[in-house]
Amino acid sequence: MPSSTFEALKKLRKNGIRLFVATGRPPNNLKVIQDCFEFDGFLTSNGQYCFNHEVVIHEKYIEREDIRNLLPYINKNQIPVLFVEINGNYSNIQNYCLDEAARSLNKEGYPIKAVNEIIESKIIQLMAYIDETKDSERLSYMPNCKSARWTSLFADIIPIDGGENKGIDQMIKHYQINLGEVMAFGDGNNDIDMLKHVGVGVAMGNANDLVKAASDFVTDTINDDGIFKALKNLN
Repeated sequence: MPSSTFEALKKLRKNGIRLFVATGRPPNNLKVIQDCFEFDGFLTSNGQYCFNHEVVIHEKYIEREDIRNLLPYINKNQIPVLFVEINGNYSNIQNYCLDEAARSLNKEGYPIKAVNEIIESKIIQLMAYIDETKDSERLSYMPNCKSARWTSLFADIIPIDGGENKGIDQMIKHYQINLGEVMAFGDGNNDIDMLKHVGVGVAMGNANDLVKAASDFVTDTINDDGIFKALKNLN
C-alpha cells in the first residue's frame, strides 16, 4: 500500500470517517490487510460475509441445490472450482490454473473435498476457473446465482441477490449511515454494482471503461497516489 494511502486513511480516521474494506476475497484471506491498518469492518466475498471486530453483520450462502446441480457438470468437464467457506477454501479437483499470486500463497494446492462433503458445506462463494464464453452455460446449472467476474482467469459466483452493494446496505444499516454519505473505490467488474450504488463511486485509473462509466469520478492508479488524489479533489 503506498504511503499516500496510509496518510489518506489516517486523515479520514482523524475526521471521524469509518473505513471498510470491500473485496471479492474471502474472510480467511484478509490477514495481510488486517495487519497493516485497523479498518472498522470488512465486506468480503463480494459482500456475502460482512463483519467488524465484534460481530458478524451479514452472511449469505449459496443454495445447496445449486451446488448439487453444478458438481456433475464441473467434474465431468474437469473444471477446477474453488469453494469458499468462512474458515477455508478447497477444490473439487487439483487446480493448476491458479495465477502467480495464488500459487505463491498456496504452493501445495488447495485441499480436495469429496462431492458429498461439498454438498453439505456452507459455501459463501465459488471461484470457477472457466472461460468467459462458458459463463452462461455454467450458470444454467445455478439459477440462484450470478457471476461477478473481475479477471479472465476465473469467475466469482455469488447468490443472485447478493453483491457488494447488498453488503454495503447491511453495513450502513448496522452503523446508521446514510447511503449518500458513502464513498467507494473500485477497479474491477465486480465493483460496478457497488460504484453505482453509493453516494460517490470512484474508479481507479487502472479500471476498464465499464468500471469507469459506472463511477462518479476517475482517479489515478493506486501506485500513482490515486486514493489520496481522489479524496483531496473531492474534499
